[in-house]
Amino acid sequence: MKSKILYIILPILFLFNIVSAQNYNKKNYSIQDGLAQSQVLSLFQDSLGNLWIGTNGGGISVYNGKEFITINEEDGLVGTVIYSITSDKKGNLWFGTDKGAIKYNGFKFETYNQIKGMPHNWVYSVAEDNENRIWFGTDAGAAYLENGTIKIFDKVEKLKNANIWKIYFDKFNNIWFGTLGQGVFKYNKEGVEEFIYPDSLKNRNSIRSITQHDVTDEIYIGTYNGVLIYDGREIRVYEYEGKEKATKLTVMDVAINEDKLWLARYDGKLIRLEQKGEKIDLGFTINLGKIFIYCMIVDAEGNTWVGSNNGLYKIPRIKFYNIDENLGLQNNSVYSICKVGEIQDTSEFFIGTNKKGFSSLKIDKYNDFEIKILTYDENSKLQMNGQQVSSLIKTSYNRLWIGTNYGLTLYDNAKKDMFSFVPEMDRTTVKKVAPDGKFGFAENLSSEEVRSFYEDSKNVLWVGTGKGITKIIDTTFYNFNNEFKGLEDKIIWNIFEDNNHNFWFSTYEGLYVFNGKNIKHIGEEDGFIDDKVNCVLQDGGNNYWIATKKGVYKYNYDFLDNLGKTKPEIINTSNGLSSNNIYLMVMDDNENLFIGSEKGIDILNTKLYNASKKIEIRNYGELDGFMGQECNINAVYKDNDGKIYFGTVRGLTIYDPKYDIPNRVQPITQITNIQMNFKNIDWSPYSEGIDSISKLPKKLVLPYNKNHITFEFVAASLTVPEKVKYQYKLEGLNEEWSPAKTKNEADYPSLPDGVYKFKVRACNSDGVWSENPTVFEFEILPPYWKTWWFYTIITIISIILIYIYIKRREASLLRDKEILEQKVEERTEEVVKQKEIVEQKNKDITDSINYAKNIQEAVLVSISEIKQNFDDSFVLYKPRDIVSGDFYWYSFRGNSAYIAAADCTGHGVPGAFMSMLGMAFLNEIVSKDANITANQVLNKLRQNVIDSLHQTGEEGTQKDGMDITLCKVNKVTNELQYAGANNPLYIVRDKNHPAIEESSANLEMYDHILYEIKADKMPIGYHINTNSFSNHSIVLSDEDSIYLFSDGYPDQFGGPDGKKFKYKPMKEMFLEMHDTPMYKQRDILDRRIVKWIGDLEQIDDILVIGLRVK
Repeated sequence: MKSKILYIILPILFLFNIVSAQNYNKKNYSIQDGLAQSQVLSLFQDSLGNLWIGTNGGGISVYNGKEFITINEEDGLVGTVIYSITSDKKGNLWFGTDKGAIKYNGFKFETYNQIKGMPHNWVYSVAEDNENRIWFGTDAGAAYLENGTIKIFDKVEKLKNANIWKIYFDKFNNIWFGTLGQGVFKYNKEGVEEFIYPDSLKNRNSIRSITQHDVTDEIYIGTYNGVLIYDGREIRVYEYEGKEKATKLTVMDVAINEDKLWLARYDGKLIRLEQKGEKIDLGFTINLGKIFIYCMIVDAEGNTWVGSNNGLYKIPRIKFYNIDENLGLQNNSVYSICKVGEIQDTSEFFIGTNKKGFSSLKIDKYNDFEIKILTYDENSKLQMNGQQVSSLIKTSYNRLWIGTNYGLTLYDNAKKDMFSFVPEMDRTTVKKVAPDGKFGFAENLSSEEVRSFYEDSKNVLWVGTGKGITKIIDTTFYNFNNEFKGLEDKIIWNIFEDNNHNFWFSTYEGLYVFNGKNIKHIGEEDGFIDDKVNCVLQDGGNNYWIATKKGVYKYNYDFLDNLGKTKPEIINTSNGLSSNNIYLMVMDDNENLFIGSEKGIDILNTKLYNASKKIEIRNYGELDGFMGQECNINAVYKDNDGKIYFGTVRGLTIYDPKYDIPNRVQPITQITNIQMNFKNIDWSPYSEGIDSISKLPKKLVLPYNKNHITFEFVAASLTVPEKVKYQYKLEGLNEEWSPAKTKNEADYPSLPDGVYKFKVRACNSDGVWSENPTVFEFEILPPYWKTWWFYTIITIISIILIYIYIKRREASLLRDKEILEQKVEERTEEVVKQKEIVEQKNKDITDSINYAKNIQEAVLVSISEIKQNFDDSFVLYKPRDIVSGDFYWYSFRGNSAYIAAADCTGHGVPGAFMSMLGMAFLNEIVSKDANITANQVLNKLRQNVIDSLHQTGEEGTQKDGMDITLCKVNKVTNELQYAGANNPLYIVRDKNHPAIEESSANLEMYDHILYEIKADKMPIGYHINTNSFSNHSIVLSDEDSIYLFSDGYPDQFGGPDGKKFKYKPMKEMFLEMHDTPMYKQRDILDRRIVKWIGDLEQIDDILVIGLRVK
């Protein structure tokens, strides 16, 4: 069958052409990504948003945004060359293949081929009419399916045995037949219209696609020789304005979205056309490279998908495009941008980079561009001082100034001539830098390192250098530092004149403001920072926005009048920014603040924020098409048409606001699988079969011991599937939605009996949530011991057993009496009596210890009580002996939970006595003061132990005590207080969350960091150091994992060499399993230590406590 495809496309191979174009955001999916086969012949999107992909011999791939699922012969698909895919009104999918037309209802395939009456097995097109008949275009004419029978369409003589590539029904129910070589036919009850071109234009008779415009009702026809348009009266060649003509090239597919027309050309180009008045203009062209395009669709979200001989391509909405070294830019790291002119529809920009100076970039209205490097003459000689261009400006005097790392350059764009200026003190440097260029010495240029330009309201040019400020009036240099002191040793990153004509200078040490008379430093003493500031700007309300390495600071318009009295409003990663390290800012025409960092662009709606303090931020990174990703400092330019040009480390990225249309399509969630105990099982014994649409069990009823359920789900939002987030809840267990996460799985272990309703919803990358969640209902039956009949039987049996017990007890007592009297008479010897005494004492001691164990366990808090406030938690408690010297303690007072893990001196009975004493003291301490801090608890506990045990520190006196980790967690504010006596605290946190400053000896793995908060090196008991215990306060983040423990686990001997387990492997275990539910973490820790001990003995009590913050 692959030879058939080649037959269709070979006549036009000579038309392929390579044209350099800008780098639009696109993604190529191949076999490595899961695609069934690399040649994609057909595309279709179903009602759930899944993309169905027909290949040339590999069958079908279904893409849901997360994965590709393959359907081929093994699944029952007979034909694996898929020419077309569509669905009928009943929800069945139809595939036109090399083995006939195939109907798929979600469970089974039904094939219609020549044996069943099809004129040919090669079915190229499938369509449904308004009478629910399914039509087929084949290699030998057309047919249709009616009442289960295939009927040959013979109403048009010329279509008999014709190769019909496309069948299309327009909104007036006309049938359009597109043939290969015989033109296009329109058929209805009134007859047939033929549209056939003469042999000189015979390629227009080979039809690839037919579609209808939703608004104008015009029919667009893609041919081997351009696009034809039918307006209801006549058919004509489709013409438009622009460089990329399609009238002589093969158009494989035509798609219409939001009144925009997409043409997919066989030579690898996509053309987007836009209506402008009476003219149809070229919007832009996307060159996918040296590929052959076979098909194209625009999905519900506006993404364009292209099938080719090189796999599947996705082109999201084109709001960004990129120009880099591969397209002619002199260097990828763009430091400065400046518009220098505009002629007709072409704009010229100067682009300064980290190396090789600057270049001219000319871009026309079609986004076609031309780059010319201007740093060198025709003999490749350097014509300017410095090759690092950090700033560019075109002044009102039409002068072009270039700031470099070795001075200033004045450029004459008309003569293509330049003259460089360096400070007077750099007479030797300039000769080394540009021996072939024109240069002179500027006595008042404050430094050779030029960082920024600004032309003020009086047309004075301000130059920010590595050593303060230089002013240029006309062409005369003035050293600003000589008259106004304070900036002479500062790097000036940015200069800004506000609406009150104050000048703002951004430096490494905060801000400086000049009011025309004096310079004022604004830093920590004014409530600001003494750290790096990159730029300042004002919004429409004259409020100040300041870019720093600690986020964006915002001050009101009267900031200077109330200096030191008002606090700034800070926007950083804690309330929505991608990064705190802000490199650039620019305000668009709608008062949206574009904030650039190393993680792309954040867009803040300042109008909304100023009016309501509501923070609305959109982030654009590499996944969203911002290909440069990491911005450079103040490398940004906004044009009059609203386009914004960003300098990044990977080239020049251009943002076009007219194409930045939010994705308002609600994602439709699908529950894709349900597992039992993390395994796929046959649900038929517990349900009434499988639903044909959802593929999930119907009326699922489970026994009580089948109660570990895992739901897998997905939402096919294909624009940026990596940013799709989910929320879910299980009504009957909890009523609140879970936090929004990208994880598409929900696990429910140990569900109690009851009726449940699982709900899941999703939001797309633009924050639009699905209004109608997907729902699945099921029931878990109660265990037999909770049924009424079991209670009845147990009651009857209990009465009978009690009666039997009483009677047997009476008989037993009589027998025991006789036996005892007999033994007393027999045991007259003293040795026998002593033996009985010893045995009885041993038994009594053991019973006492066992009873002490019961008392100790009764005093220990119930695990279920901890789970009331920390539902995701565990306690691993393994005494070495019958009773333990380790204990865990928990108490909830007010809004705070107190929890501790303690290790008393010794183990066994001595340790147990000390643990009882410790728990009693802790309960007494917190009961007297609900607001007591963690370190105050330990201080009081130490004093109680010293007083109770009469510890004086004298030699020979006992020094019993305990090591302890104690935390206080405020459930309202999420503040954790920690105090420790010799035992540390571990916290595992997402590395994107704020760091814990008080930690040390941290360990990082994957995307998380284990923070260790050190304990005070003194015990609970008498010690030479009697200072107060330290109180550590930490603000918890979502999904933080907290671990408290004694030294029993890391100090346990075992393994192949009989060595200690140690603390580092324990830390690595916590990091590796941080995402695992806490109850599973307990099992992992338990199994690991048991395996480690092996045939050795447990040397100490073991205690580990784990909590997860939600």
